Amino acid sequence: MIKIRWWIPLSTVVLLAAAASESALVPGPEVAAGYHARVREAAKGLGLNIGAWEGKDCPVPVAATALLNPNVVISRDYVNETTGRRVSLLLVQCTQSRDMDGHFPPNCYPGAGWRLKNSTAETWNAGGQKIPGTEYEFEIATGGEKEQITVRDFFMLPDGKLFATLATFRRSAAHFSIRPYGAAQMQLIFRGETSSEERDACFQEFMTALGPLIKEIRTGATSE
Repeated sequence: MIKIRWWIPLSTVVLLAAAASESALVPGPEVAAGYHARVREAAKGLGLNIGAWEGKDCPVPVAATALLNPNVVISRDYVNETTGRRVSLLLVQCTQSRDMDGHFPPNCYPGAGWRLKNSTAETWNAGGQKIPGTEYEFEIATGGEKEQITVRDFFMLPDGKLFATLATFRRSAAHFSIRPYGAAQMQLIFRGETSSEERDACFQEFMTALGPLIKEIRTGATSE
């Protein structure tokens, strides 16, 4: 006689029920539609110039756009009319946080020929708040000349949290309650040699100008 182990099918039923229950708790993309629309509107409110920094929009590579599938992307080059300093701003907000995996300075810049010289985890003060991030130093040799950039980078989640690295960001971004709201990343790229004081002052100025947009990005999962 073949003995039927009744607990095997029962345990399968329990596991399937648990999976279905968890799936039911995961919000669908429609719950965040209003949030993503508000982020797009907030991005439109960012003026082209910031203080003495004269900006111009610059195209994002088609391959990068396809990879990121962004809800909002701001890609601009700036020149300071007083000092002649040059910086670039790249802010990307995606509807899916996993799309950020490939958009990370140590992944992107070496693929374009830049060599990573150094990376330092830091906490910057801007607008009365502490912002954890990472500063990356890259260099490239073209035509016998070396060019240097310094990238200040941090990640944002719609529950208000900020992250300095991709690893720490990934762990929190995976939570089902904020998944439909996506994620964002900001890079401020300084061209040539700059002092930490110069970078601090510029970062503060740009963060102030970007304040309304960043606030909208960071309050998605708590405002619906």
